Amino acid sequence: MTRLTIKQRIILTFGIISALAIYLFTDSLNTNARRHYLEASEELMYDQVFTLRSLIYALRSDSDPMALAPLKNTFDQHSQEPKLTPKAQIYALEKWGSDTELYLTDATGKIIFHSANNQEMGNDFSHWRNITLALAGDYGARATRADKDLPSSSVLHVSLPIYDHNKNISGTITYVKPVKRLSLYLDRAREKIIRTALLTLALLILLCFYFTRRIVRPIEALTDYAKSVGEGQRPQLPATPYGEIKILAHTMEEILKKLDGKAYVESYMQTLSHELKSPLAAMHGALELLDEASPEQAEKLCSNLRKETTRMTQMVENILFLSRLENQAKPMEMQKLDLKKLCQKILDESRERFPHYQFSWQSEVDESPIVGNDFLLQLAINNLIKNAVEFSPEESTIEVKMERDDNCYHITINDQGSGIPDYALEKIFDRFYSLPRPNNGRKSSGLGLAIVREILTHHQSTIKFLSPTDKKGTQVRVSFPINL
Repeated sequence: MTRLTIKQRIILTFGIISALAIYLFTDSLNTNARRHYLEASEELMYDQVFTLRSLIYALRSDSDPMALAPLKNTFDQHSQEPKLTPKAQIYALEKWGSDTELYLTDATGKIIFHSANNQEMGNDFSHWRNITLALAGDYGARATRADKDLPSSSVLHVSLPIYDHNKNISGTITYVKPVKRLSLYLDRAREKIIRTALLTLALLILLCFYFTRRIVRPIEALTDYAKSVGEGQRPQLPATPYGEIKILAHTMEEILKKLDGKAYVESYMQTLSHELKSPLAAMHGALELLDEASPEQAEKLCSNLRKETTRMTQMVENILFLSRLENQAKPMEMQKLDLKKLCQKILDESRERFPHYQFSWQSEVDESPIVGNDFLLQLAINNLIKNAVEFSPEESTIEVKMERDDNCYHITINDQGSGIPDYALEKIFDRFYSLPRPNNGRKSSGLGLAIVREILTHHQSTIKFLSPTDKKGTQVRVSFPINL
């Protein structure tokens, strides 16, 4: 089963919580919206029935104490002249005419007037809650569904008692309004609420992606940094935002420095101890034989002692130099250089140092400006030339060629030696690893190529050993980025 990444977990968790929160909010809003719509409608209906009752009081007479005649005449005239009623545009809805009703009951709860349905005349409504309350002198209201499963079929009834001149209840007045029209407004409001909720959810998800990227990206950068360090590279500490992640980054760097320093010292101590055993053993044996040796033997033994002493001195100097390179805390000093001129200078010096070898130079570039450390680059290229000389027979030719492509300057060095065995290719850059020289069978300190690679690493450059096309000798290529 594939495990979710931290990014996926954050997005999934945030998405679920946001969707649930918006759903609960929207559902609550829809439920409360219907309630508030009904409350507002009931208040308006109360105002209407209160006004109509006042009109009844104003229009009634001793012969018509409920003002039935004026009411009947008014509603009959309204129904006979519908064209005189203008069409109303109420926001997004059109309305023409009124969907409200009015009915009156006597003191026993029987219908004595109905504005919309004469068939209700004489029916007993005293069992309805609104009429019961009104006949008791209270405010009465009810909502009744025509279809019990359809909320939009509800009809609101608001009732007040009607008093005679002696302050006795003579009947009730009820104002009726269907909820269907209100449901249209509710549906439109609900659509807007849902659209707003979906838009809000989309914005929240986008914000989640944005903040997740801001949170996870530094963590991914730190992961890549740790992975590169584990692979033996020396990347720069990635930039991280201020806060816990920045503290984590610096803590990781400090831990890696301590671990690297500890491993570095242990590795050097082990390899150095191993490499010094041979010259120390040779020197110890020569010293033991020196007391009993003849003058000729003593001279030979002293010569061997000098060679081993020189080898150990060079080894210690190279170790110290490589250590300074590998543990350089500050960036090394760089300047603008012409790589072609630098190579030509090194070849001129090599012709004087190694008079028994031929050096050929070929360049396909006119100028090769780079930024680098002049001393270190000379040291690196000199070490490569020296290696080529030590593994080639005398009077052979060392070929040096310079090329350029879109991204790099390439320096290729070919010798005519025996080549590098396949088993040694993976170890050739290891500290203290060395192959015997074909001319005398002796080994070097094994630090030359390690120093070369370290110098090139500081210049963001690469070195590779290639197979020559004629399968003879060794071919090494160094590549310097043009954008340095």
